[in-house]
Amino acid sequence: MPNGHINYPRLPVCTRGGIGIDRMSGALVQGPRPPLGLLVIDDGTTYVVAGDLLIGRDPEPMVAARGGIASVGIGPLDPIRMNDTSGSMSRAHGELPLIDWEVRVVDAGSVNGTYVRLPRAPGWITLRRGQEAVVCPGSQLRVRIHAGCHRPSPYRIVRGLGAGSHGLYYLAIPPERLNLPLEHVALKVFSNPCGEDAFHRGVRELRTYAAVNSLYLVRLHEAALHDLFMYSMDYFAGGSMAAPSTPLQRDHALAVLESAARGAHDIPEAGLVHGDIKPANLMIAAGVAIRPAGALSGLGLARVITAATAVSGIGSSATLEFADPDTLVGQTPSRATDLWALGATIHRTLTGDGLYGELPDMQPLVAIRTVQSTKPKLSDDLSPAERDLVSECLAPHSDRFRTAAELADRISALRTHCYKCTRPGHKHLFERVLVTGA
Repeated sequence: MPNGHINYPRLPVCTRGGIGIDRMSGALVQGPRPPLGLLVIDDGTTYVVAGDLLIGRDPEPMVAARGGIASVGIGPLDPIRMNDTSGSMSRAHGELPLIDWEVRVVDAGSVNGTYVRLPRAPGWITLRRGQEAVVCPGSQLRVRIHAGCHRPSPYRIVRGLGAGSHGLYYLAIPPERLNLPLEHVALKVFSNPCGEDAFHRGVRELRTYAAVNSLYLVRLHEAALHDLFMYSMDYFAGGSMAAPSTPLQRDHALAVLESAARGAHDIPEAGLVHGDIKPANLMIAAGVAIRPAGALSGLGLARVITAATAVSGIGSSATLEFADPDTLVGQTPSRATDLWALGATIHRTLTGDGLYGELPDMQPLVAIRTVQSTKPKLSDDLSPAERDLVSECLAPHSDRFRTAAELADRISALRTHCYKCTRPGHKHLFERVLVTGA
């Protein structure tokens, strides 16, 4: 029990202080078990897993019928009500009992079943009434959602382009029926099954996004439901700021950041919020002479089309670096939270460092705790002008830039200043390929 912290007896180090646990130093000390993790819903709401939980669209009656007692008869049972307009979630759908130091999920007699996917597992485990599974940090839970019948002519997949927070990207040949003057498009396929209602919600968001008709937003072509929700968009041969196809010079990188900020301004002007700004969604035009230099992609649709999904992590842990900490405790994504994400993205691009150091990719709960308990630290590699710009993005909501257009103008001025910069020791990180955890 280093520094009075209660830990699982078999752990080699303290989960809070990182100090080694010496089992030879004396007798073990018993105490109240600490929380075993966080349950994070796709809309950003978080619940501390300190006791048994019952999840459903109306779980309170079952909790009351059991006298508020957990299924194992030890400790209280707390209800978690989830909004579900698809009809897929039962009133009392699944229970998360804590057995010793394990978190388990049990199907509570749901109509559609409960599905579990463990980290790095290729598929989902199906749980029926009374069946259970042990879950660990990074596991995903969902309810069954019947797919619709929107099955357009298939795309011809050329190769994979990588994985995002909630799906996979492919380079694809578009079907002839679209009559596109393009050899290839990028196709995003979401990981979780999607129902009719969720499909139409996603399509409405994408139609609004496409109607913005901004040069600084990636152009969309089609949304489809083929067991999984997917949509096609322009393919950028220059890659993204997370993985450029060729090394970037400083001015080119800042030009892409400026384009992304202008795209982030155009979205809320149409009544939308992006909600997923990060280097992987800043696309780079192929060629330094092309204008604009880049475009913003990856509208955060996961919160729209997977409203009945609960996860114990948010995609890759490293993407938490670009999330306004307020959104992790229920703050609704907004223009202000997008500005925070732009500031974190600019910081990573200009310095190669994260605001919280390097978050552990396979330890989402540790990453969440770090983001919620640690103040962002700006790199010493920032110039005074760069530091002021990033700081204004990360400031309290009322002190941030009023719009992303103001931020774009500041980046434009920064481009001119830094292009002529001869400050001794100023690190120019754009002679190598930028790599981030996004």
